[in-house]
Amino acid sequence: MYRLPTPAAPATTTGSFPPPPTFANRYLNRRPLFVKSLSSLSAAVSRWSDEYLAQQIPNALGADTQESIVDASKGILKVLLSSDGRRFLDDRRYTDKVDMDVQELLRRCGTGGVWDHAAAQAAAAAGEGEQRVYYRGHLSQSMLDDLNIPGLLDGMFGATASPKSGDIASEGEETGLRRDRPTVAPHLVRLWVSTAGCVTPLHYDRCHGLLLQLRGTKRFLVFPRDDAANLYLQDGVSGPSHASKVRGADRVLSGTGDEEEVSDVVRRFPKITSTDPLLVTLKPGDVLYTPPGFLHEVTSLTGGISVTVPWDMNKDELDDLPAYMAF
Repeated sequence: MYRLPTPAAPATTTGSFPPPPTFANRYLNRRPLFVKSLSSLSAAVSRWSDEYLAQQIPNALGADTQESIVDASKGILKVLLSSDGRRFLDDRRYTDKVDMDVQELLRRCGTGGVWDHAAAQAAAAAGEGEQRVYYRGHLSQSMLDDLNIPGLLDGMFGATASPKSGDIASEGEETGLRRDRPTVAPHLVRLWVSTAGCVTPLHYDRCHGLLLQLRGTKRFLVFPRDDAANLYLQDGVSGPSHASKVRGADRVLSGTGDEEEVSDVVRRFPKITSTDPLLVTLKPGDVLYTPPGFLHEVTSLTGGISVTVPWDMNKDELDDLPAYMAF
């Protein structure tokens, strides 16, 4: 008989990030931080209507927009279709790309429908229902302006990009090394538009990242670096080395999977019972910071829209990589 871990909630603040010294010393490269209802996102949440997005998405910036946009003048995009109809990684071993009109994408990814796993399985067995799709692309200049990412980073790191050498925290502040404010290249900021039920399988990123939730609801399951040894990473040949072999971790650990599904995952991957996961649900206006190397699985509970904001590890962080991230 197995005993599953009960996921805890990540550290949480409301309305804003904690002061930069607190963020740097408690969270940066250490643990996830959930910011509920970030006030600086409220304007974008209100503005990003279907009409606005249909105009903006095809006019995205980036030298590699041809990977996601077929014909900007006609609003034709390339969207991902998963080989199993549910799990999505931007990797040809797992997904194909098909052309889709931006209006059709937004219709399918509307936030009205809530994911019902049993109903979706029944519809698929009957040959009914629309295919789930995921769009991964860039943002237009107007969308970037809406998010004000430089201002967001100022709130996390402080407006001073390079503190003077020997800058010391004043009395009452937390002490510790100061980190220069990172620079985020606009072409690395990504837009994610998904139908209800889409899953980004368990994997880690080699960069720091923010997930900004603009529309709809997502559930985010994340594990500390110490759990990597219990999460069956791929070997880089049969699958990408940053991804786990475990499928359905969210349904197993969130309590939404049925008994047969849970038993099968635990039988195949028994070390998952020795992990210490965190679980959080993001709604419009919410933000989650995830450090590099933290494995995570993301489930779209409704149709929705998210933006990811990545930045690179610094030299000290690269010099201190855990073994599983060294390849």
